[in-house]
Amino acid sequence: MDRPFQRKGARSNAHVGRDFGAKAKKFFARQGLNLTSCFEIGIGINGWKPHNIILGSDGVLCSYEM
Repeated sequence: MDRPFQRKGARSNAHVGRDFGAKAKKFFARQGLNLTSCFEIGIGINGWKPHNIILGSDGVLCSYEM
């Protein structure tokens, strides 16, 4: 099957993203920032809705796009 947007050697782009997130979490931990994966925050204009961001903690939010 032809997958032009699939990263070479990767099972799926989702796996690539999870691996990157795990490495980023370890990096920030070494810097003294203990972040939680899938950190939930409320976002909204006409009311707050819960949304998960990639990494975060109280006072620190980290999101990335691959």
